[in-house]
Formats: sequence, structure tokens, C-alpha cells
Amino acid sequence: MKKEHWITRLENPVFVFQIVMAVLTPLLAYAGITAADITTWPKLGALLLEALSNPYILGMTLVSAWSAITDPTSLKKKGVTNVDTEGEETSE
Repeated sequence: MKKEHWITRLENPVFVFQIVMAVLTPLLAYAGITAADITTWPKLGALLLEALSNPYILGMTLVSAWSAITDPTSLKKKGVTNVDTEGEETSE
């Protein structure tokens, strides 16, 4: 992605919220808590440190963040200029 595209996305509050939720939701689900249970910064820090030390939580968080970051509507394969309605690649 181009640098300008990232700047535009980071200035969009919806995108930022998506990323925050993509990171927090798997953590909260694995820990069996809700956002209301995180009432102090030390609790949030402990949860984040636990996530970094647990490969399963880290993997879930990375997959969730990847899903929020990628744009499945853009096709950037080399040599492919168009995709027809059946998903077949065509060149012009």
C-alpha cells in the first residue's frame, strides 16, 4: 500500500476503532472478561503482557488485526487488470 493510503486510513476514526477492537476482542474473549472489567491501566497492561507471552492469543490477535487491515475488494496481482463476475481473471 502507498504511504498516502495508510495516512488516510489512520486519519479515519472507524479504521482506528476497527484495529483497536481487532486487538482487544480476542484478548477479552480468551480471558473470559468484558471491557467493563478493565477499569485501570495496570489491568489493561497485564492483559496485553499476557497476550504477548501466549502464542495462541498472539495468533488470534494477529489474524483479527489482519482481517481488519486488509482490503479484500482490491486485486493487485501482476498482469491481472480485471476480474469478471464469476471471479475469473481476465487481461485487457
